[in-house]
Amino acid sequence: FKLDIVSLVVEGVKEDAPLAPRTVEFAQDGLQKQTEYLLVAMVRAVDDGSLSEEDRKDLLTMLEGYSAALDTRDTLMIKAVWLGVKRALASLKMCAKEIAAMDELLRLYLVSK
Repeated sequence: FKLDIVSLVVEGVKEDAPLAPRTVEFAQDGLQKQTEYLLVAMVRAVDDGSLSEEDRKDLLTMLEGYSAALDTRDTLMIKAVWLGVKRALASLKMCAKEIAAMDELLRLYLVSK
């Protein structure tokens, strides 16, 4: 421990090694087409006026981000954004059928397990 402290004072903080570039796995083109109607249904449910203005704006932004993630076809990005959208909608007890259908599509298109 003493040597580590001395080396820290003498050498300073070493920069972290940059993250290794990841290999992007692309989802099939059909995934975006299959999810469009579910996204529209979710947007309609969020936009129906039952939520506070702040919650509505946040959820619409998240759904927009999810749509953008689907456009990239990057499976990691799709999965990451979907997890956030799914939990936000579930916490407000919204879109249960659409969430289940989206989970199934992501599983079928090999984006998630």
